[in-house]
Amino acid sequence: MKWLKTKEIILSTIADGRTVKLLDGFRNKWQVGKYVVHVRQVARPSASGVDMEGLDKVTYGFSVLRSSLDADFELWIGGENGEVYWLMPTSDVQFMFDDPDAYADYSKEDRTIVVSAIWIPEKCQDEALYGRQGKTYPLPMSNAMTIDDFVPEEEQVNKYDPSCIITMEELFADI
Repeated sequence: MKWLKTKEIILSTIADGRTVKLLDGFRNKWQVGKYVVHVRQVARPSASGVDMEGLDKVTYGFSVLRSSLDADFELWIGGENGEVYWLMPTSDVQFMFDDPDAYADYSKEDRTIVVSAIWIPEKCQDEALYGRQGKTYPLPMSNAMTIDDFVPEEEQVNKYDPSCIITMEELFADI
């Protein structure tokens, strides 16, 4: 139940005011406005340590199944309370999934790949380690992206209303 609440909180954060609801018959697919978001959450890191520069890093392992590729967005949540999350278009995940060098999880019946999302809090450059010979893919900035960051401007719901913008002269007129 706690996981469900964590997912709902993060989905509301990325929704930019759009309605959020769990799709009927699914555990990990959510309707966010007119978009479908596939959500994966991992409670505990698979590893932690330091990177080459001595900065703390935490790694979360995610499985990517073919069934997750029919959503519009992929949302990876790390930590029991959602300490870190990455939102990305499904095309990013598709790129890793289609790579013949991707780490395959042969314990599953359907094609599945394993991705390690590496979070370095002091940097704004997280990455996904997903394939042989150290193949990585840059992840969008953790804990910062919303759906409006990926959709065309005319579909954004969290735009500034130009009538609300005031000049510095108007701001300080009474001083």
